[in-house]
Amino acid sequence: MVTERGVIASPRPQDSSHISRCLWRITAPPNHRLRFTIQFYNVSELISCSESQVIIFDGLSSASNVVERFCYAKSSTVVYTRGHHMMVDMILPKNNYLDFIAVYEAVGIDKGPCPTNRSLKGMSGTLKSPNFPNNYEYDQECSWIISVPRGCHVILSFNLTDFHIHSCNTSCACDFLEVRAGTTSKGKFIGKFCGSTPPSPIYASGRDIWIRFVTDKLSNNKGFRASYKAVQNLAAECPWNKTLTAHRGFINSPRYALDYPGNMECIGESTFPRSTEWVLYF
Repeated sequence: MVTERGVIASPRPQDSSHISRCLWRITAPPNHRLRFTIQFYNVSELISCSESQVIIFDGLSSASNVVERFCYAKSSTVVYTRGHHMMVDMILPKNNYLDFIAVYEAVGIDKGPCPTNRSLKGMSGTLKSPNFPNNYEYDQECSWIISVPRGCHVILSFNLTDFHIHSCNTSCACDFLEVRAGTTSKGKFIGKFCGSTPPSPIYASGRDIWIRFVTDKLSNNKGFRASYKAVQNLAAECPWNKTLTAHRGFINSPRYALDYPGNMECIGESTFPRSTEWVLYF
């Protein structure tokens, strides 16, 4: 079936005595994925999962990756494919019943728990890895684009308890979170992060940040949750070779008393007469 929306249902009992299996192959338009929503699922309690189940494949054959496997599901259960193909394999029980109704529809690739370039806008917001706070799945690649209003800059922050990305080495070659300035994968590289120690708040010199979360086929973990906020330019709070001439004053890190961003270098110098001594208090 090549369509953007439709309904899948089990055959009526009086029509299915000779049917043991039903297959649907569905294709969405390019640059879309498929959302599959279960409306009703009812099967005899005497039936085991080996006798009756519904399998969702991320492709058009049983060799494709399995998105989900159901032998019972609650109404409104939702799953997404990664690509624009889906196969539904329904195994019907012998001498018993399966009542099943589901709706599928084509949605943009920016939808679902692992989106591609999902746009996040506004003065503040949050994003998280798929399934957070439960473990994320294997072999995924998700991305987000954060854009704050013109004249503002982006601060991306993490809590200590909300950052657990599997680390196999210091270069984060397995699972990782990548951050770049701008709106694409070609923007200026800001950092690549993994492990259980969250990075310092990440400050972008512009109004956009591109974020990519990648997992491998071998390991997983809890994942991450991050928050972003639009802030004013921090250049005044992090000067470069600023000369201090007053006889008395204060110096503070950017955003004090909040956490200062990482990847910043602030330099100031003081100029006083040679006979003058100066004292720095903390």
